[in-house]
Amino acid sequence: MSSGFRPTRASLLLILAASMLTLMGGAAVAPALPLISEAFPRASDTDISLIIPLPSLAIALTGFAIGHLADKYGKVKVLILSLAIFTVAGSSGYYLGTVQSILAGRFVLGMGIAGMSAASTALVAAYYTGVSRTRVISYQSAAIGLGVLVLETSGGGLATFGWREPFLIYLIGAVILVGVVLTLKEPAREDRAEAQEKEGARARSGRSLRSAT
Repeated sequence: MSSGFRPTRASLLLILAASMLTLMGGAAVAPALPLISEAFPRASDTDISLIIPLPSLAIALTGFAIGHLADKYGKVKVLILSLAIFTVAGSSGYYLGTVQSILAGRFVLGMGIAGMSAASTALVAAYYTGVSRTRVISYQSAAIGLGVLVLETSGGGLATFGWREPFLIYLIGAVILVGVVLTLKEPAREDRAEAQEKEGARARSGRSLRSAT
């Protein structure tokens, strides 16, 4: 890249860490759902049950638009903003006092997750090419699966202290946010085009050699 930036191991770890959080919408607080129902006996079963799927609904409704913003304004910028939203909205259930406000926070959380998913996937495509990209995509898939297991287990552990405590696990986004700010750089669009051209040239060269033989 003309900016001189090359993704490092730290860059890769942060992208994988952000990817790991993308399925954290319902997994982290699911074990606390019965406790939340007990804490708000006047709330309907429908409102309580929406706490889990509402982030996924927000992702479905806003994901495309947020992906467009990442392309237009910058992938790293959107990732940083999304991690901030994830941290604040995700942990909001710890200090909010009504089911309605918690549901609002859960919807905003989904918007943050949509941005994290779009930006991290776009950064993989921008930073890596060829075999390296394929390898990183496989790492990303593994990180997402591992995230569900680790975060749901952690949420269950925190639920033993009370219904609010599992929401604190979303504060992990702040740690990743600091790392992203310090480590990742915005990929230049023209450099990405050059990489695509080089990749295309290698493919054409390979086809020519096969034809010659």
